[in-house]
Amino acid sequence: THLGNGAFNNCAGLTSLNVTAGNADFSSQGGVLYDKDKTELLLYPMAKPDKSLEIPNTVTSIAGNAFKGTLYLENVTAGDLTSIESSAFMNCEALTSFSAKSLGKVEFQAFYDSPALETFTLTEAGSLKTIEQGAFTNCSSLTGAPLAGATSIGSGAFQNCTALTSLTFCETDDVTIGSSAFSGCTGLTELTFPERVKSIESNAFRGCNKVTAVTFKSANPPECGYRIFSIGDPNEFQIVVPADSENAYI
Repeated sequence: THLGNGAFNNCAGLTSLNVTAGNADFSSQGGVLYDKDKTELLLYPMAKPDKSLEIPNTVTSIAGNAFKGTLYLENVTAGDLTSIESSAFMNCEALTSFSAKSLGKVEFQAFYDSPALETFTLTEAGSLKTIEQGAFTNCSSLTGAPLAGATSIGSGAFQNCTALTSLTFCETDDVTIGSSAFSGCTGLTELTFPERVKSIESNAFRGCNKVTAVTFKSANPPECGYRIFSIGDPNEFQIVVPADSENAYI
C-alpha cells in the first residue's frame, strides 16, 4: 500500500492520524503517521496543536511533505537520519528549531519558506554532506548554516537567509557551491574559502552587499561562474589570496 505524495496537503483541520495495531503497512504514535517499522516519518497532521516533537530513534528518514504547512509545531528533535526529503518542512511558519544527532542529506526545498527557523543543529556536525537546491531558501531567521561537512551546496540553498552573519565551509573534502546558493544573505560581511572549495557557481553571493573581505586559502583559485559577488563600495572591498599566488587569481 502506498500513501500518495501530498495525500493530506492543506488539510488545515487535521489534528491526528491513528492506525490500528494490525495494519500491515502503516503505524502511528502520538497522532503522527509512520511506516510499519517506524523507520520513516510519513505525515505530521497540519493542525496538531503540539509545539514540540521528539521523533522516535528508529526513524532514519522524513518523507517529502511530511510537515509541510504545519501550523503550531515549533521544535523538532531526531536521532540518526539519512535524509530529509523534498518539501518536508516547507512553509512551517511556527518552526523555530530542528536538531538531530546526524543527517546525511537535506533534499530539494526541504525547509523552504520557514521564516521562523532560527537554529538547525546536528550533534555530528560533519555528517551532513548534501544540501540540495532551495533547501533553506527564505529561512530569514536562520543564524547558522550547517556547512561543516557539506560537499555539495545546491542552487539557492540558503538564498535570502538574511540572519546569517558568517559561514564555515568544509575543510576535509572537495566542496561545490551552487548558483545563487547564498544570494541575498545580507548579513554576511566576510567570506573565507578553504583550499577544498573547488567550484563556486554564478551569482553564488549576489546581493550580499555588506561583504567587504573575501579570503581564498588555496594557491589555485576555484572554478568560478559569473557575478559571484556583489561589491558595495569598491574602495572598501578586498580579496586576499596566498602569498605568491596573485597571478593565478588575475
